[in-house]
Amino acid sequence: MAKKVYLLLCALAILNISMVSNVNADDKVPVLEGVELNVPSVDSSGMPGVFQDAKFKMTGVGNLWQLQEFNIAQTLKTIEKVEVLKTDAFPVQIFLRISGNLSNGCDEVGQVHVKQVGNSFKVFAYYKNQQQQTGEADYTCTPALVPFSKVIPLSVYGLQAGDYQYSVNEQFSGAFYLPTDNSF
Repeated sequence: MAKKVYLLLCALAILNISMVSNVNADDKVPVLEGVELNVPSVDSSGMPGVFQDAKFKMTGVGNLWQLQEFNIAQTLKTIEKVEVLKTDAFPVQIFLRISGNLSNGCDEVGQVHVKQVGNSFKVFAYYKNQQQQTGEADYTCTPALVPFSKVIPLSVYGLQAGDYQYSVNEQFSGAFYLPTDNSF
């Protein structure tokens, strides 16, 4: 079973060609440093970006890569509100603003991924916590609620006029309307 997961992650990491956008402010891309390949995120069916910070090392045997480590991201559970923001200028731009309260001072909003399937946008926002940032298991967090807000752009340029739906972490859903084709 572990070998199948390893092979799947390798294939997905190297051939990560999909209609998913990573909307992090620091858009990370895979980086090859010598014999090490660092892949910021790998999609699984239904959950884009769920495998994060994958590290591979070339084995020296043919073109084989060995998976060294990866994280399975947790979806952000503390979203309280999702708002649609629509610009007045043409072509129209659509954004989703997610907001809520993190449960402590260590948690942060991490990677956000958007996948468009037909007239539907599936958004997945994940946690980024202190342990993932530092690799340290022992750390102290403040117990106070920490408000957050993140604006997520949806790729709507070139879409035809019509109704579009969105979902955020499969918990929030809504719709927006494009009155005209959204391209010059």
